[in-house]
Amino acid sequence: MVLLIPVDMKQNPKVLKSMKDEDVHILAVVDPKLVRLSTEMAIEKGWLGDKAASDIYQFLLKQLRRMRKEFVEQMVKLLQKKGIKITYDEVEGNFVEEVKKAVRLKNAHTVIFCRKKGYNPYWNVLKPIVNKLCKELNVENCKLIN
Repeated sequence: MVLLIPVDMKQNPKVLKSMKDEDVHILAVVDPKLVRLSTEMAIEKGWLGDKAASDIYQFLLKQLRRMRKEFVEQMVKLLQKKGIKITYDEVEGNFVEEVKKAVRLKNAHTVIFCRKKGYNPYWNVLKPIVNKLCKELNVENCKLIN
């Protein structure tokens, strides 16, 4: 089983090219704490004031939830066209815990984190977490496609 995890909920054509005839499970996680942290980083850099940060946090959370739904719908369609069996979970919670749980429950041998290139404050927070997870997960293959 391949576990596909979109870290920015954006479609990346390279992901489809990497998919073989294996079962795929999409785990689309929105972690509110990481969204808040990415907002706080923008405040620290002087990009936002406190009031704007609160509004931005709510907006980003809503946007990620919408993008998560769209990502899952698009990937399900595209992978089914390729004849690949696909399942998915759209979850909200601790990113690390949700990934580890999915690897265990789905008996995943490959974990693919995917993102689309470009600036994304959410990815800036997730990058070191993804790198650490790849080292910790007990899987045959763990990679990032961007």
